[in-house]
Amino acid sequence: MISIIFLDCDGILTTGTYLYDDSGKQYKEFSSVDSNGINEALEGGLTVEVISSDPTGGDINEARCNDMGIPYHRAVEQSKDVVASRRLEELGEKWGSVAMMGDDVTDLEVLKQAQVPVTVPNAVEEVKQIVRERDGYVTNRQGGRGAVAEAIRYILSEQY
Repeated sequence: MISIIFLDCDGILTTGTYLYDDSGKQYKEFSSVDSNGINEALEGGLTVEVISSDPTGGDINEARCNDMGIPYHRAVEQSKDVVASRRLEELGEKWGSVAMMGDDVTDLEVLKQAQVPVTVPNAVEEVKQIVRERDGYVTNRQGGRGAVAEAIRYILSEQY
């Protein structure tokens, strides 16, 4: 049974586009639909955590995660699978209780270990291939456009 959902940030919770103003300040776009989905997961007793390897936009990502009431982990000096494994140990969980949603090569190792691998239609081919091979779920919605909420509702409805 799934009890924890790990999410990548850029390309999953965001569109993956980095915007900068004239002063060099970075902006990202997040979806309120995904926030609603995350609330549904939390209310359903699931743990939701973000693991990002973005070395530049971490403050934005962390602020958004704080707004949603979920933990944010940076995987810049360690791979995402190392960070995820550490979190599972801390939470007393096993890989069989994990759903992972990612879209790029930095997510591959966690997607390979998760019970339910999930991605978006605009993910890199290697990710989509792994998700399909493992009978995971490819959302209809794009990252940053409600894909997280769609995935969460799928996981809750399938009662993994």
